[in-house]
Amino acid sequence: MPGLPTKAGLPQTKPRPTPARYVSTFTEQPLLQAYLSKVSSSASTKGNTTMSATSPVAHQPHAVTHHLARRISAGVTGGIAGGLVFGVLMAMMGILPMIASMIGSNSPLVGLGIHMVISILIGLGLTVPFAGLLKTYRRGALIGMAYGALWWVLGPLLIMPMMLGMPPFRVNATAGWSLMGHLIYGIILAVVAVRVLKHADER
Repeated sequence: MPGLPTKAGLPQTKPRPTPARYVSTFTEQPLLQAYLSKVSSSASTKGNTTMSATSPVAHQPHAVTHHLARRISAGVTGGIAGGLVFGVLMAMMGILPMIASMIGSNSPLVGLGIHMVISILIGLGLTVPFAGLLKTYRRGALIGMAYGALWWVLGPLLIMPMMLGMPPFRVNATAGWSLMGHLIYGIILAVVAVRVLKHADER
């Protein structure tokens, strides 16, 4: 009956809501739930966008290194291949001692060594800046032929005579053979470079 003491000797009172109950009741409101859901969704989207935006930056140095490495590999390989074939022609024409004379020697082996170093450097001069042009073997052969002709003008007709103290652009009996050798070198250089670049893309 009302007013009767309880077992503890006190009148029964209605239990008071705890703070946790107030929080639970507050968070169960529909408007608040919708707002919290919107905030959570916005934060998740922003985090994904940030990760997507930074991912290419993280991979960019690796991509640049890979592209440079494949271009260097193509230039070195193509330069060696073309240089060896051209070196045989130069040995048959007896030009190697003249190349060696640029450093005060007359040894054909020294001349061949100088020729191979130059062949590799010229190969890099094609593939490092212009690898994007070497898409097909046909285009590569045409570009290589033009590149070889360019170096026939720059090398035997301009740079080498100036280094040997002779007048530049002087065409002699071996000029035709030298032009043919430079054209063959350029074609082999570019075609081999195309193959190396294609192989690197397939890996």
